[in-house]
Amino acid sequence: MRKVGVVSAIRHLSTTAAQKARATSAMPLSCRQRSNRFLLTCATAYSALCGVYAAALEPTGTAITSQGEELQVLQTISGHRYVQLGDIYVPVEQSLDSSIRLAPDALLAPVSQWPGGVVYLEFDESVSTSQQNIFLQTVQQWSDASAVLFGQHTASNPYSSNYILVQNGGSNGGSSQVGYGGVPAQPMTLNRWDSVAILHEIGHALGLYHEQQRSDRDTYITINDVNNLQGNCPSVWTANYGAKPGTLVTNYDFASVMHYPGYSGLYCGPDLDVVNISAILPEPVGPPSGSEDVCTTTSACNQIMGTGVAGNLSERDKYGMAQIYGFRLVGMPTDGNGTGSVSVSGNIDSCGATCFRAGYGGTVTIHAAASANSLAYISGACSGRSICSTTMLSNQTFHVRFLLRKTVVGLVTARSSTDPIFANGFEKPSTH
Repeated sequence: MRKVGVVSAIRHLSTTAAQKARATSAMPLSCRQRSNRFLLTCATAYSALCGVYAAALEPTGTAITSQGEELQVLQTISGHRYVQLGDIYVPVEQSLDSSIRLAPDALLAPVSQWPGGVVYLEFDESVSTSQQNIFLQTVQQWSDASAVLFGQHTASNPYSSNYILVQNGGSNGGSSQVGYGGVPAQPMTLNRWDSVAILHEIGHALGLYHEQQRSDRDTYITINDVNNLQGNCPSVWTANYGAKPGTLVTNYDFASVMHYPGYSGLYCGPDLDVVNISAILPEPVGPPSGSEDVCTTTSACNQIMGTGVAGNLSERDKYGMAQIYGFRLVGMPTDGNGTGSVSVSGNIDSCGATCFRAGYGGTVTIHAAASANSLAYISGACSGRSICSTTMLSNQTFHVRFLLRKTVVGLVTARSSTDPIFANGFEKPSTH
C-alpha cells in the first residue's frame, strides 16, 4: 500500500500514454512557491504528480484511513478539512486524541441536497472572468433540466452562508465534494474549463456519484484494474470506482457526464494507476423515451463514455436530476389596475420569493384571491379565474393579472356594439 500525497483528479489517457506516465513518474518535479501563498505550479507534464493547490486550499497535516493509508489533508479558508481522493473531496474530522482521521463511513455517507435546490457560488481570485462566464453558462444546463438554481454568495445574504468556492487547481479535470456540505467555502477545483469537466464536478456537488459506481454496474460494464489501484490505494478506489448502494433514478447511462472514459487513470502517490472500463451491453431501454438510442452497440457505448453527448448532458442526466430536485414554478410580477393576493399550494418548498419547487410529476395549485372590486386571471402554467392546477413535468412560470371590475365591464360594453356575439346575444345567431 502506497503513501498518498495529493491524489489527482481523473486523468483521461490511452493505455500507451498511461504506461509512459508510469515509467516517467519518478522523474524530478519542477515546482515553486508564488506570491506568499501555497500555490504550487508544476511543469505541465507532471502537474498531477506535484499537485496544484488553489490559494484557498492549503495542506495541513495528514489523515489515516482504517486501511492504514496516510493521506494529505487540505484546509479551506473556512477552516474545514478535506482529503482529495481522485476527483472527490472527502471531509475529515478531528478526533479526541488530536489526530485527524477520516470521518466514519465518509465514503458511504448519505448525500444531502442543497436546500430549495439553490446552490450558492463564489469564485476564487484565481478564476478569470472568462472562466467564470464559461462556468456559469455551462452549469445552466443543470438548471434548465431541473429545479436547481445557482446564486451568488454575498456577505449580506444570510441564505448564502454555505456555498461552493470554485478555484483553479487540481490536475487534468477537477475535484468536488459529493452533495451539500453545509459549510462555507465547500471546495471545488478545476483546471480544465471544458463543459464535461464543469458539468461533472457540479454534478458531484449536486449529489451525484460516478455512473460506473452504480450498484447495477456489473450488468453493463467490466472494470479492469490494470495496476491494482484497489490494493495500492483502497480509499481512492472506493471513492471513484467502488460500487455504491442507493436508489437508482435512471437506467444505466454510458453517455452520462458522470461516467469515466474507457481508458482512465488515477494517481496513487507518485504513480498513475490505469483502470479500463468496457461495455458489456448497449444502453438499456428506459425513460425518458428514446434515450436508449444514444449508443445501440457496445462499440458505440465504449466510444461515448466520458464525453457526455457532444460535451453536454445526456437525456438521462437531465431526467435523473429532475427526479432528485424536481422542477420549479416561478410566479411573474402581477399586473393590472386591480388588487389581490396570490398563493401556491401542494407538496412544495421555496426556492425564492416567488419560486416554488415541486417533485417530478407533482401537482401544484395556484390561488388568486381578488379583492372585492377586482377580478383575477391566471395564465401560463395553467389558466383560470381564481384557481388552477398544473402537473410539474418541466420548469414553468405563471402570471396573475388583477383588473378592477369596472374596467372589465367597460371592456365588455365597448365590444358589445361591434362584436356580433355580444350584439346579438349568445343564443341569437346573427342574420345577414
